[in-house]
Amino acid sequence: MSGDVFAYAGNLAFLALFGALGLAVRNFARDKLESAPKPKSKAKPTPKAKPKPKPKPKNKPDIEPHCYASADRVARVLAPRRLERRIDMRPVPFERRLGYPEAAGGEASDVPCQEEKEENAGVVARLVPQIPIRRDAPARSWFGGAPEMPAAMPWPKFSGKRGLFLAQICCADLPEGLWNGRGPRKGWLAFFLDPNDGAEVRALHFAERAAPRPAPAPGACCTWPLSGVLAGDADAPRRVDAFPRWPLDIVAVGPGDPDPLAPGDAHAARNRLFREGFDLAAPEHHPFSWASALALTDFALAAMARRKTLIKAALPDVEKQLARARKQIELGGMTQAMLAEMERKAEDLPKLVDGWKAAVAAVDAASEQLRAIAADVRARAETEDFSEETAAALMERLRKIELIHVERAPDPESGAEQARLIRFALTEHRPDAALFAHDYELLREDWAKHAYCAHHPLPQAQRAYFEARWRKLAAHEICGLGHAPFRGLPGFDPETQAVLVEFVSSALLKWRFGNDGTLAATIDQGALAQGDLTRLRSQISE
Repeated sequence: MSGDVFAYAGNLAFLALFGALGLAVRNFARDKLESAPKPKSKAKPTPKAKPKPKPKPKNKPDIEPHCYASADRVARVLAPRRLERRIDMRPVPFERRLGYPEAAGGEASDVPCQEEKEENAGVVARLVPQIPIRRDAPARSWFGGAPEMPAAMPWPKFSGKRGLFLAQICCADLPEGLWNGRGPRKGWLAFFLDPNDGAEVRALHFAERAAPRPAPAPGACCTWPLSGVLAGDADAPRRVDAFPRWPLDIVAVGPGDPDPLAPGDAHAARNRLFREGFDLAAPEHHPFSWASALALTDFALAAMARRKTLIKAALPDVEKQLARARKQIELGGMTQAMLAEMERKAEDLPKLVDGWKAAVAAVDAASEQLRAIAADVRARAETEDFSEETAAALMERLRKIELIHVERAPDPESGAEQARLIRFALTEHRPDAALFAHDYELLREDWAKHAYCAHHPLPQAQRAYFEARWRKLAAHEICGLGHAPFRGLPGFDPETQAVLVEFVSSALLKWRFGNDGTLAATIDQGALAQGDLTRLRSQISE
């Protein structure tokens, strides 16, 4: 116990001695510093005029004396942080990228001011075919035909095949507020379609309009189906394997403006003529050239040959049913209901057989007359010019040829099937007894479109008829730019994307996408503002 006390006291004494030694060393150093001699003072120099301070840059922050970083680095550090670039940033004009001389300096006047943006908000563009076509000046924008782009510009290819040309748009005619001011306003836009499946659109933008470059034929891809007859024998009349070059107007539509796009479905406008019936002998349905007149006789002869073949193929089966019914009646042993059915067949089927035989005889007689008319047309086509009088005389001769249609319909009182003979002129199209007029009229209209767009004159009655019909078709088949999609597009976000262009299936322009749908090319608004047209997304909406 006593040993611990002595050890504790020894430690305290050692600590006290160590502290006293430290104080002595500190006092010694301080006394030595105070006793050192002071340096003599020198005479003060004459004060010079102070230079005026340089003005600080407005945008540079004040730097404290103890900061040894460069001024530029400090300015970058102290500057407010920039967020991610927004898509509604000031667009870079396409013209600056393409080297237009008037836009080389990047003047701010190329960009619409805030007031203009608000005024043009919600503006879209409709691509409306010209009907009638204006002939006073060359078209600035058009559908189909051939593009007029520089020869050095590569033609877009899809899996090694050249794309089908759809349209060329004059950017100077686009509304200022289209795409919220983004996109080109000079030069031309040209659109091309994938010829393999018609499911992709590509766009080119170029500054100068050049000579037309021949476009590939669409073939069977994306063309509007006309008839199986038109795709038959290679020697038979064919539609023109091309999209017609149709001039168009760019119509700006803002909030509250009238829209040239007609409401409703286009099917009614396309098919009303064929559902209601018509007569080729009417002046508006006459042929307008020797080629269309010869096509008329060829279509009629081919259609009557098919009708005769079908009747002869069905006639033996009906005759067998009649013989079986008569034999069952002779044998007897049937229920009353079966006996009544056999007696009805034995009464009605002879009428059907006689009617079909009469129809075959009428077809034979009509074919003989028609072959004589066709030979006369071919001979006159080599020596005479075609005229409206020639067409009227030809159609009068054809109208006198009579055909027979056998209609099988239930009796309104008894419900039993009846056969009724309907006599009609060769030139008449009946929806319930279509023969050839439907196919011929589709071909005649196809040829008329290309003649009309190529400035070949059509007879007045036919031109007035076609323009009225085409105007109705165009109103339901208008394409557009910058609008909300005509039909739903999966994944489309109107806040970040825009519709660069949307093509609509058109019987007028002869193209179809999917099952009578639309083909839309959308683009991110940021890419559109920067002029990057390679980032298109194509979608077919049905």
